[in-house]
Amino acid sequence: MRRTNLKLSKVKIKGSTFHCVTWPRVGKGRNRQFFKDKVEAQGLHDRLKTELLDFGRNGLQLTDRERVLFREVTEMLKPYGESLREAVEARVEHLKATQKSCTAAQLVSELLAAKRSDGVSEVHLKGVRCRLNAFAKRFNGQPVTTITGGEIDAWLRSLPVAPLTRNHFRQILVTAFKFAIRNG
Repeated sequence: MRRTNLKLSKVKIKGSTFHCVTWPRVGKGRNRQFFKDKVEAQGLHDRLKTELLDFGRNGLQLTDRERVLFREVTEMLKPYGESLREAVEARVEHLKATQKSCTAAQLVSELLAAKRSDGVSEVHLKGVRCRLNAFAKRFNGQPVTTITGGEIDAWLRSLPVAPLTRNHFRQILVTAFKFAIRNG
């Protein structure tokens, strides 16, 4: 594949002469801008040349360790077709969600308070509290956003209860997680 370099050239378009500045695009491809006036074209060319040189100098300021780390990480991401930027953006989103998340115990207390204020019967509230407290005890202190479906499934299967009871646990957990999503 051909690599684009910064260049200033003369081109004819429909019989008119233009001055074309071509420079590499971040990622793949090229940028091109056409000018009637050579002075304007030369100005852009010179400004881009300085920027590209500065970009190269900044790249040289990376330490050997940073360069090695960059290569390792990009190689790790290659099988997934992800760029380093995409991976970091996904991680930052995860961290933001985790920071605003509550723990399992906080979710249980908030849901029970909401159910109580909705006027749910004490018998129903007792069943919900019993099941959710078992959930909160298992995932004690863990932010709700970090609890995976696989972890919940494994926990449910480890409970010494009948399949129907396990489904009741699952139903209440679905309600709790929907409540968590609705309330941010």
